[in-house]
Amino acid sequence: MSYVIEKLASLGVDLDSTQTESTINLGLPEIVFNVVKHYEHYIYFEKPIVFQPNYKSGLEGKDGTLPLELLWGQNEGKYNILSANTQLKNLEADSDLFSIGLSYSSNHVCISLSDGSICLSTNGEAESRFKLFDSATEFFRALHVEDNNKNTKLDGIKSNLRF
Repeated sequence: MSYVIEKLASLGVDLDSTQTESTINLGLPEIVFNVVKHYEHYIYFEKPIVFQPNYKSGLEGKDGTLPLELLWGQNEGKYNILSANTQLKNLEADSDLFSIGLSYSSNHVCISLSDGSICLSTNGEAESRFKLFDSATEFFRALHVEDNNKNTKLDGIKSNLRF
């Protein structure tokens, strides 16, 4: 079992017991396929999932975390990873970013095809790219269920909107 599957299980994700690691790459860059092959279908988290980035973006909440709403999958439909990346390109994100998930407010969690780091691609901010982790392994290890006893609301965000 991979570290990705173990982490997702620890977050309460009920992976289909018949689902095995995918060996079919439907046109994903290799560095991205090496992550999503572990779960293949999209994952919309039922519990609130957050992570504390190794590199701060200034967009974190009071407790220093960012939320993760979902991970795109290779399956057809609303949460397809290729469709999500078409949307990302339409938002004029950096060309080396490939979205693997969604944070709050239509911000994409991406893998950099240049160096394998995990970045946040924001929509409508003056600075649209924030490095969060050096690798996907660090990102998955940082994921955890939000502590309901903490106030993790995002602070007011200073932004310079681009028009």
